[in-house]
Amino acid sequence: MVGEDKNSCIFQIVQVVPTIKADFAKMQERKEGAEFVLTATLDGSPPPTAIWLLEGEPIVADGERIIITEEESEDGMGMTTTLRITKVGDEDNGKYTLLAKNTAGEEKVDTLLDVMGKPKPPKVVKEIDPAQLTIPGKKKLHLTCKIAGFPAPEIKWYRDGNEIKVRKGVLVSQDASGGANLVLEKCEMSDAGVYSAKGKYIQLKKNIIKHIIL
Repeated sequence: MVGEDKNSCIFQIVQVVPTIKADFAKMQERKEGAEFVLTATLDGSPPPTAIWLLEGEPIVADGERIIITEEESEDGMGMTTTLRITKVGDEDNGKYTLLAKNTAGEEKVDTLLDVMGKPKPPKVVKEIDPAQLTIPGKKKLHLTCKIAGFPAPEIKWYRDGNEIKVRKGVLVSQDASGGANLVLEKCEMSDAGVYSAKGKYIQLKKNIIKHIIL
């Protein structure tokens, strides 16, 4: 009698939420022109993607001043990613975040960088965005800009030359790198006009103004 034998194997890929091994100080200081380096090791299944952020915005490497590298870790367990800024300036102030993501989830670590330099007048790093728009009533308006300087300039928002004060439905925020946000939760006809942002040193009384037309 001829019989048969069967042997089977079940192969499963286990998903593991990313982990990050990093020794980031909560707050770091660098002199203007100095090098700034952050290195971390990532692990997870599937292998996670590393995303470097400054104040929540992806950091774009140019291969010269800003360099981002990835390589297999020395122990073969995971990947090592490095962010290197060869010469820091005012625009590099702020919160740095390393975000590791895969299909199982995500993990992140933060550090703050304070760039110390000689006093500099405000300069526009990012124009007000969007530059011009029309929006329906009761919709949200969100304007952003970035004005750098040292010390960091205080940024205020204006509509038709009048300062916009924080109140219910009106939010104003500023981060350490000079990025500023204005949010109107529900726009009305009375909110139409020319919007501007002013960054100034209180002690120097200098400012730069950019505007947007609605």
